[in-house]
Amino acid sequence: MSTSNLDPNSFDQAFAVLETNANRLRTGNPMQIDDLLPIVEESTAAYKICRDRLERVRAALKQHLGSEVVGAPAHSESGVFDDKMPDF
Repeated sequence: MSTSNLDPNSFDQAFAVLETNANRLRTGNPMQIDDLLPIVEESTAAYKICRDRLERVRAALKQHLGSEVVGAPAHSESGVFDDKMPDF
């Protein structure tokens, strides 16, 4: 997938791109340096989509639930967001 195919409103799609690219880099298969640039560009675009969506959710939570909720540990079934959300 190229950066032009990323839906700027789809957290799930962007997160899937990040997972896929991380797995590609973890495999340990030798890559040519020229193959890395598209992966980095795509991952950067996907990261920005995820970061922006998380920031919008954080702002909505703060508005609706109060400032004491923002920065408090979040709990999820997967455990992915069990730590304090980072400040981007």
